[in-house]
Amino acid sequence: AILHSRHSLLALATGPCGDDEHDHEFLAIASARGVLLLPPGALSKQASAASRSRVFGLGRVDVLLSFLVDVRIAAWACSLARHGAYNIHPSFLPRHRGHNPFFWSIWCGDATGGLSAHVLTERFDSGDLVRQEAFAIPSDCTAGQLWQCCHTRAPAASRTTHAAAP
Repeated sequence: AILHSRHSLLALATGPCGDDEHDHEFLAIASARGVLLLPPGALSKQASAASRSRVFGLGRVDVLLSFLVDVRIAAWACSLARHGAYNIHPSFLPRHRGHNPFFWSIWCGDATGGLSAHVLTERFDSGDLVRQEAFAIPSDCTAGQLWQCCHTRAPAASRTTHAAAP
């Protein structure tokens, strides 16, 4: 949905993709539209001068959307987005903020999981919520299966998140 929106999408910072056909389809559509694919670290405080230069070379964008990425997006990167920077986090915030909520959901025996779309801030997973979606976690679910469940549901969350941008 974000690839077919009214907003410009110049670059996509994404983590490693699995063998899921949705991953490959999403990346193929992005590539066909000329979207620059970046590793998540390219938008972090630790980004190299070359990475920052490459990102700044894109100019300002309408929206910055962090999609199930486990690195903190730096304030300098968020400032490039005219209408806000958002994250889609794979838990029903405020539960399981931070790294690897899949593990913590399984470890804690959670019966319910979720996705939370929120404004990016300096603190991990602490910005104002834009949307949340809850779903049942089967009792025999593994962390990998929960990751897949969240990954499959995240595009719907991105539609609402991008629609919330001015």
